[in-house]
Amino acid sequence: MVKKMVTEVREYRRAAFDDVALLYDQIRPGYPDKLYKDLVGLSKIPDNGKILEIGAGTGQATLPLAEMGYHITAIELGDNLARVAKDKLKSFPEVEVLVDSFEKWELPSEPYDLVIAATAFHWIDPKLRFEKSAAALKLGGAIGIFGSWHEMENDKEFIDATEPIYNRYMPPKESYQRLAITPTGQELEATGLFINPVESSYKWTATYTANEYIRLINTYSEHRRLLEAQREGLFTDLTELINKDFGGHVTKHYTTRLIVAHKK
Repeated sequence: MVKKMVTEVREYRRAAFDDVALLYDQIRPGYPDKLYKDLVGLSKIPDNGKILEIGAGTGQATLPLAEMGYHITAIELGDNLARVAKDKLKSFPEVEVLVDSFEKWELPSEPYDLVIAATAFHWIDPKLRFEKSAAALKLGGAIGIFGSWHEMENDKEFIDATEPIYNRYMPPKESYQRLAITPTGQELEATGLFINPVESSYKWTATYTANEYIRLINTYSEHRRLLEAQREGLFTDLTELINKDFGGHVTKHYTTRLIVAHKK
């Protein structure tokens, strides 16, 4: 029963971003430039190599790799997200954006040099996320999984100030399971499918006005789950707090984590 509930929540949340596709593309931060250099170097993908992207979203990670000249098949579950990605990538004929779930999509006969997932791997069914990724790769090909998270301990003053507000609109009984954005090297090796995992991390900050911050969290799956009245009340109170007590701006500290491993 618990596994079924976790699966249902994961399926609901992975589709929640499609309702706010344009906002997602406009306000969600991308990834550090160095990450892409490290991804290319660690994966040893050849020039003009083939990439499979799982959960491409609006193409935030697809575009930098397309600009490097790689051939990319980008799989995206959401119609609206995929539409934004297609428009963004229309000048790159070597990039194909497909509307499908990775779980149901049929692998082509020709394998890929690199499989990537940018803040998306944790949404894929755990029963096949590793196996199907490995099956999509050439022998010796690589998987690169990356994502960012908010380092809350570095923003404790703001987090503590928002807690009473969240308790009003998102009580503990509505809490959700936080899914690990990237697997550990041990997890990858334990599958028996990948070897030599290398992990890298990148720390950075972003500053938002009150309006920008509300637009940002309006793309978070846990906020999309709220009833409209709850969400509006939460956003109104957070806006007032930011403008009154934090000078109208919020700075968030992030860590982006990349893990690259090769097919065994």
